[in-house]
Amino acid sequence: MLRACLFGAAVGDSIGRRYEGVSARRVWRWLRPPLRQRLAGGRGMVSDDTDHGIFVAQNILRSKGDVEKFRPRLAWRLRLWLLCFPAGIGWAEAMPGRRRPCRFQDAARR
Repeated sequence: MLRACLFGAAVGDSIGRRYEGVSARRVWRWLRPPLRQRLAGGRGMVSDDTDHGIFVAQNILRSKGDVEKFRPRLAWRLRLWLLCFPAGIGWAEAMPGRRRPCRFQDAARR
């Protein structure tokens, strides 16, 4: 079930990625059935949203419900991901100074 949920999220992310940050009015003008992949030569491309969803799912399974194990594992996974500066990174993560990317523990304790 988890695999199917992650796959559905990845497909939706890939198809909807073209419309990210675009007004609803413009999306309705551009949107023409059938929905299909339009990025990367028709093969599609997922964004950081899919990556982060997979990281969360992996770390929930690995930590077996222990929040004290989950938090640092996810924080390290996100740090390593950010160092790779992946192709699917969003603007909020790419813009320096907008967020403090290595301070996840502080935010989780609030």
